[in-house]
Amino acid sequence: AFTLRRFAWFREQRCYQSRRCSYKLEKKVRQPILNLSLGQKGLVLVGLPLLFELIFVGMLAVLLRQSELEATRLAKSKDRIATASTVSKLFSNAGAALALNGLTKSPALAQQGSVSLRKIPNEIDQLKALCPDSSRQLENIAKIQDTTNMGIALIKKLNGQTKAAPGKQDAAFVPNSELFAKLVGKLDGEVAEFLKEESKLTRSRLPVESRTAHLLNLVLWYGTVLNVLLGLMVAKLFYTSVSARLQALTDNTIRLARSQPLTPAIGGSDEIAMLDRVF
Repeated sequence: AFTLRRFAWFREQRCYQSRRCSYKLEKKVRQPILNLSLGQKGLVLVGLPLLFELIFVGMLAVLLRQSELEATRLAKSKDRIATASTVSKLFSNAGAALALNGLTKSPALAQQGSVSLRKIPNEIDQLKALCPDSSRQLENIAKIQDTTNMGIALIKKLNGQTKAAPGKQDAAFVPNSELFAKLVGKLDGEVAEFLKEESKLTRSRLPVESRTAHLLNLVLWYGTVLNVLLGLMVAKLFYTSVSARLQALTDNTIRLARSQPLTPAIGGSDEIAMLDRVF
């Protein structure tokens, strides 16, 4: 008798647990969140994350491209500053070398001055190529080019006038040397104006570069967080619309095999609901 009572108690507990699980399952699957077919739900579950990833990657690509452009502009600005300084240095070195050659008749000084002279036009052409979109800087470069052309012509003239013996000078050498010194001072002023304008342009681009970097960081952080939340939402949607309802269908199949009462019909109009209505 005791064994029969224990068996009845265990059977009652199993029925209670079964009813309890069926009630919880029924609450979860009574009406699906998306009243769509399984194929349509699959498209939603796959397409929604894919669409978000495409938007996320597109925003990153745009911001990275903008960041690269700002970095390229900054690099070109540094190249312009270095090239303008090189022009000024070459001009001064050429004048000093050829002036000393006029006094010492040193072939090495003459060669050094000639090399510096040949480099100046190339450096100016490179400076023009680095400033294709700045009319103000192109005007400054034109002034620098005019001054260097005058200096180069004067240096060639000085080189032709230095035919006296070492330590002596022609009568016209000193005035022309003084004129060249004035051209050096003028060129230094024009290069300084060019560098000042370039520094102003660089400072104006710094806020844009900083804002781009800030937006890039925001997109990375918020995009990552939203991506995680979207993954959790898709997992929840899959469980509610597919997994839990398949579990309810399995439960009804077991109940049918045991000749037990079936749970109420699953809500919705997809294939799972249609199959559940067959029982």
